[in-house]
Amino acid sequence: MSLHPVHLSPLILCLLAPQSLAALDEYAARMDREASESVLLSVEHKNCAGAVKALNKGLAAKHPSVMLMAASMFEEGLCVKQDWDKAAGFYQLAHAAGKREALPRLISGYAEKNRDPGAALWWLAQMGGMPAPCKGANHLVDDPDAFVAELNKWPKGQVAACAYTGGVAMRVSGDIEFPGRGAEQGVFGNAVMHFVPSTGTITWTAAGTDRIRTSRVEHAGDDERGVFKNTFLKLMRVVSDRALTQFTRPEGIDPACVVEMKFSFTYEQ
Repeated sequence: MSLHPVHLSPLILCLLAPQSLAALDEYAARMDREASESVLLSVEHKNCAGAVKALNKGLAAKHPSVMLMAASMFEEGLCVKQDWDKAAGFYQLAHAAGKREALPRLISGYAEKNRDPGAALWWLAQMGGMPAPCKGANHLVDDPDAFVAELNKWPKGQVAACAYTGGVAMRVSGDIEFPGRGAEQGVFGNAVMHFVPSTGTITWTAAGTDRIRTSRVEHAGDDERGVFKNTFLKLMRVVSDRALTQFTRPEGIDPACVVEMKFSFTYEQ
């Protein structure tokens, strides 16, 4: 199915000046963390009134982590009315405030359900993540109008193929890197994703899982290490299998297009 003509949503033209979390002092970083934990605690206890109150308080204080949580809540309809436009706006605010987890979720959200494949590819180009067959417009990334014009010159189906490829990859990236996902499962290490868009298949290999910095694993025997490695890969497969079900794979994707991504989880005391 052709997605022409494509366009970019006006939201992408309304960015705030970047503010890195690294630039925040220790007190501000702690307040940011506590504000997001307050929202999460209310959500976990199914106290939506409390979650919304904490969310609004954190947003008023411009806490980046709360912006990211607001985006996720509006995307999923969690304690608030589901609204992709609001979710996209908050993802952009979180990204501008230094939350690197926001951009993959913004890209995948635009790509999902054909919401705005042009915006998905524009943001993907911004982070330098365009697959090889989709890089033809990269040199125009600073000119949104020219970027869109170039996409509209592409052969029929190419925009759909690129949006699907980038959308699935970024959905996996966004879900895996979303705060705490790896730590919640008690698994740490490295994993490499091998994604073949033409067949809609993702496989994983583990690398470095025997270097987990917890005494429980460092002193484990070979059999126990194998259990941890399998658990680690199982987490990766659950996330990628879910991502694949969220996107409809278009026909005609170049079989030579392969995406490989490495994910690293470290334990910090």
